[in-house]
Amino acid sequence: MLKFFFKYNKYILAVGVTFLMITFLIQPTLSMFRPDPSDSPVGTIEGEEVTLGEQRAAGAELQVLQAVSPLLAQLSSADPTQWMLVIRDARAMGLSASQAEVEGLLVSLGIDDPQLAQVARRMGTSVGVVRQAVAHWIVAQQYHELVSGLGHLPLVADVNTPSRLGHVLRGARLLQAGYVTDALLELESARGMPRVSEPLAKHFLQDQLARVRVVAVGVDSGRYGDRAGPPSREAIDDLFNRFKERLPGEGEPYGFGYRVPERVKIEYLTIPYPRVRERVAVEEADALRYYDEHPEEFKVSAPPTADGSALGDAAVRPYAEVRDQVVNRLKDGKATELVDRMAKTAQAILLDDARHLNESGGYRQIPPGWEPMPLSAVAEQLQRQFGVLPDVTRRDDRWLTRQELGELAGIGSAGVVAGRVMAPFDQYVFSCRELLGDGGEHPLASLRLQAKLPGATLQSADGTRYIFRLIDAEPGRVPGAVEEVIEQVTRDAARLAAYEALKADTQTWLERARGESLRRLSEELGSPLVSPEPFSKWQVSPRGSLEVPVLPEIGQDERLIDAVFELVSRLNAAGGVSQASEADRTVAVPVDRKQMLYLVRVEEFQPMTVEQYRRVVEKSQSATWILQALLTGGPGDQPRNPLSIEELSARVGYQPLHEPNEGRGEDSSAEGGERGGDEARVGS
Repeated sequence: MLKFFFKYNKYILAVGVTFLMITFLIQPTLSMFRPDPSDSPVGTIEGEEVTLGEQRAAGAELQVLQAVSPLLAQLSSADPTQWMLVIRDARAMGLSASQAEVEGLLVSLGIDDPQLAQVARRMGTSVGVVRQAVAHWIVAQQYHELVSGLGHLPLVADVNTPSRLGHVLRGARLLQAGYVTDALLELESARGMPRVSEPLAKHFLQDQLARVRVVAVGVDSGRYGDRAGPPSREAIDDLFNRFKERLPGEGEPYGFGYRVPERVKIEYLTIPYPRVRERVAVEEADALRYYDEHPEEFKVSAPPTADGSALGDAAVRPYAEVRDQVVNRLKDGKATELVDRMAKTAQAILLDDARHLNESGGYRQIPPGWEPMPLSAVAEQLQRQFGVLPDVTRRDDRWLTRQELGELAGIGSAGVVAGRVMAPFDQYVFSCRELLGDGGEHPLASLRLQAKLPGATLQSADGTRYIFRLIDAEPGRVPGAVEEVIEQVTRDAARLAAYEALKADTQTWLERARGESLRRLSEELGSPLVSPEPFSKWQVSPRGSLEVPVLPEIGQDERLIDAVFELVSRLNAAGGVSQASEADRTVAVPVDRKQMLYLVRVEEFQPMTVEQYRRVVEKSQSATWILQALLTGGPGDQPRNPLSIEELSARVGYQPLHEPNEGRGEDSSAEGGERGGDEARVGS
């Protein structure tokens, strides 16, 4: 073998060197024909391909803005695709930024040419690219104003003129100094005020401020049960399949739901504060000692003289006048101390009973068949030690839902101290291990509640203490078959069929309501005559969305409110509500959630006054309300975000080729840094 290599070594070396040269030279040649990944499409806009390179360039531009000033990054998009679509659409609108605007912004941020050059070197790019990124940022602010319906607010202005950047910088300084409220007001001002016309403002505020007073009576669908007849098996199965995954009261539009909710069985020991207080005695000597040691609590100011000055020093009221006050104060303190001692003793007894159980992850490992000490035995021990017999309640006859727990007398309104807050009893109960599982997330999971072991001591407003224990807990679930809830589904199916029959007879009831007294109909139907306070068409909810009002007995029903205000509108066009007859002021509206037909009569209409309009438009919030109404699909909906990925894609016609986090989408997120998320932050 070696002889072969010695004999032909010249040929072998020549062939080997040639092969290496070919390999070395062919690799760049092959790369010329390999497709550039930057040219690969990530989506289309009206049939035109959007490439990965364009998406990556947008991500790189966001990183440049971060390097120029974190403030610019905070007021821009967090997602490369979102930024790319904003700049594309802004260009299509003809928006642009001049070099003078770019220079003015950089000066306001305190960035000079050497610093700009340093940013360019650090990012491995040119100063021109950095300036272009800043120009795009200015264009994005203009775009934000347009699509959000905001009035123009200059980015940079002199000292006496408000500007977007000025508000933001002041807000940042105030936030850093700890003035949170003032900072939030500055940041809100940086958004700019919505552009609304006076007719639009009047129209919107009319719905907000105009009031209607009505009377109504409901016709229950139960009256039509005989007409509808028993529901078929097909109707029962259909209703079950539609609402089996919904909780009772949650299925729209009727409120039906057959999912078994989370539920528990409990028992608890009540240490009633009033009963304990009756057993507390206060010695006269103790009362006198307290009076002598705390004279400042019983001082009375001296009466003023004619010129308003004090006549003398404050005097201490005599003991005889304040004796009852002193005794009651001492009794309260002793009673509170005693109920706390009783609660701690009860906890110690119950924990000692379970001390032999092994612990893992903060929970006790309870073996099958183990039963804890009865609470009645604990109550007897407390009576022997403290002379007061606590009450024992055991609710194992049926499962209790969260709502039913909150409705229990006494304990239902109690709470547990969790950190610096008092957490409600029902919230605490539903943090138990049996419902969460190991590692489940819940604000009170750290309290490690589990069945058969005592929970933390609860206390109510009157000072009563509760020691409770879960007998059992069952997680929520979907019924395996309709037979599990057949009675409820059958009742609902029968009621729904009767409701359809009632709606088919709407005209009959409307004619009766127009020709008869609603009070007489109320007596005949055995249904209360509803007379709510005057209400508006819309109201702003605590969370900021627009909602229809909730009417007593009727509830919150958008169709009924719309029908009332449509009737008012027709009557106003025909001469006014006050000029219309009772028949013309009456309307019949079905309310799906209650499966009832309501006969409603408009009694009075109170339009918005000029004074109300003037008073409201002076408030800065009114324009925000109007803008929110325009951006909201309807009452109760959350305002749309015109700069979200969904809104942008719909506006420019962008169709991604991959869902987020699929395929090439991962590359784009890497280019955009780790700021993640697609919530628009353009223009704050």
